[in-house]
Amino acid sequence: MTHLNKAKTALGFLLWIICWAELFYSFWERSQGVFLAPIFLVSPTLLGITMLLATFLIQLERRKGVQSSGIMLTFWLLALLCALAILRSKIMTALKEDTHIDLFRDVTFYVYFSLVLLQLVLSCFSDRSPLFSETINDP
Repeated sequence: MTHLNKAKTALGFLLWIICWAELFYSFWERSQGVFLAPIFLVSPTLLGITMLLATFLIQLERRKGVQSSGIMLTFWLLALLCALAILRSKIMTALKEDTHIDLFRDVTFYVYFSLVLLQLVLSCFSDRSPLFSETINDP
């Protein structure tokens, strides 16, 4: 397992943990009597499942001997583009005066955005040729 692959896997698990931390924060808020919109439960759940599947796909491609994945590059690019809209919204909200800022959700989103950007950058690099592969490269 190369350093690049280890970094991609570690970042994938960090993204997964961040999504679940946000979900559990929403549950904690509900237990404190703060009832927010259901999107605060649904969105982290779907993102968490998606990040876990992406991490498993990284490992599956490593085992199959894939050096660079166009699927994962496209996935991280789309994830970043979707997060850009949220980032703009959060910045616009933060610039307004007299607004309530949810520090935990803002910090987790900024960390999420940074990690997705880093995953996109790492996906641009090709991994070393594997020592073994399930594909047959007969000339």
